[in-house]
Amino acid sequence: MVQYAALQLLLCAITGYEPGEFVHYIVNAHIYENHMDAIEEVLSRGPRVLPTLEFGMNPTDFVPPVKHDIGTIHVLHGDLFTLRDYNPHPAITGIPVAI
Repeated sequence: MVQYAALQLLLCAITGYEPGEFVHYIVNAHIYENHMDAIEEVLSRGPRVLPTLEFGMNPTDFVPPVKHDIGTIHVLHGDLFTLRDYNPHPAITGIPVAI
């Protein structure tokens, strides 16, 4: 999901718009009987502070030649982003998947 927030920040840098709140919904998720142990583990965990994604380019360093010129997105790269306050729970391994 972080890639969508990153895309929002990139597009705002290019167009000059201010980024708003990023909201993501999971629709039509499937949970099968053999996933129940992992689901119970997830539900037993407490919530944690949500991380933030920061775009680290100084706005004065990025001046697109033409506003809304989407081709300028290629001068940007992953090193310009910082993920702050990311403190995930330990991974749950061994979740069966369909092959």
